[in-house]
Amino acid sequence: MRRLALALVVVGGCYNASQPLACTVSCTSGGSCPGGLVCGGDLMCRAAESADCTAAPIDASAGHCANGVTFERRDYMVAALPTPPPQPSAVALGDFDHDGHVDIAVSNRGKDTVSVLFNNGDGTFAAASEYTGPLQGEAVVVADFDGDGHLDVAVANQSGNTVFELLGNGTRTMTLSAGAVPSTGSGSGPTALAVLPGPQPSLLVADQGNGMVSVLPNKSDHTGGFGPRVDIASGGTMPISVAVGYVDSDQNADAVVANQGTGDVGVLLSRSAGFALEGGEPQTGTEPTSLVLEDVNHDGMADLVVASQGTASVRVMLNQGGTFGTPMTFSVGASTDSPQSVATGDFDADGNVDLAFANKGAGQVAVLNGAGDGTFTLVAAPLVGTQPNSVAVADLDGDRRPDIVVANEGSDNVSVLLTRCQ
Repeated sequence: MRRLALALVVVGGCYNASQPLACTVSCTSGGSCPGGLVCGGDLMCRAAESADCTAAPIDASAGHCANGVTFERRDYMVAALPTPPPQPSAVALGDFDHDGHVDIAVSNRGKDTVSVLFNNGDGTFAAASEYTGPLQGEAVVVADFDGDGHLDVAVANQSGNTVFELLGNGTRTMTLSAGAVPSTGSGSGPTALAVLPGPQPSLLVADQGNGMVSVLPNKSDHTGGFGPRVDIASGGTMPISVAVGYVDSDQNADAVVANQGTGDVGVLLSRSAGFALEGGEPQTGTEPTSLVLEDVNHDGMADLVVASQGTASVRVMLNQGGTFGTPMTFSVGASTDSPQSVATGDFDADGNVDLAFANKGAGQVAVLNGAGDGTFTLVAAPLVGTQPNSVAVADLDGDRRPDIVVANEGSDNVSVLLTRCQ
């Protein structure tokens, strides 16, 4: 079975026009947020409790980069010892030590570890702290699962068909959860995770091995543990990426899942009895690898953005009131570039959502500039390490511009790309 590891950036990666970089970093109930933001009911830092997460930020403090942007690259090893090769598979971001700066969590498939790189406060990072995990960590997400006010890490264990947790304590140390390890089912092969918002968040798991999406409900007993799973058909085969957002207008979190085997997307709408699979799955082209829900045309509705490895392209499907329209296709590079992961951010501060892709075949991050109407143009492809496999976006150096972090499976490191105006 081919393994493609993907991770969502914290929860959904949505943005708010009234405050730069709102909704890019998760928070804890009643906790603090960087840059004057507040912790919303969905446990995302935002401009105000009532603010929406459906539009790109306008960076008023730094100004529009009218001549485009460049990226300042720095690489960091994810393990102190290179043997066995760590093969970092996924990356997620959050402020683990409450210093107001975004840190990096990395799942290392080759060493069966999780690395955390703490931010020095200026977009540089301390040496990685490694924590032993289970076999073959494929995806990583960040949230306060045990409700203690500190961010935790959850990792999908593909070989063991489980999900395990590292519990944070607000310092620069973390502890492997002593609770029961939740199973995703025999032969499920979990490959991707998404967080369902709530005071003690639950998890959605894309199970590549059995074509299901597992819901792991939080026990809400302040242990970080999860109750018995509920399995939902993904609508296709080999689900490889899952994202959470608001597809329809009922204000309940919905989900979408990329099915690599059948080249389509399963749309899971939240209903009173749980998630319901909608018919007529949107087609994604050859080998979809990653997807996000994001309002790319300023109409207040979350649109569907899907990376296609087989065609080295992105398909954008605009939300038409709870269903998705005809795909628009945009190139992310050469036919062999193999985009693996997608994240969003307004890199040039023009008020429109832009896209960043980890192009595994090219060793690049493809940056596509959004026009604000759902169309995109490839404008930059900065080099990173070898075989970039996962991408995440947040402000790392405090300049109010979103920066990029990439996990490089081939060179056993992460590349940090700090955004600069040209």
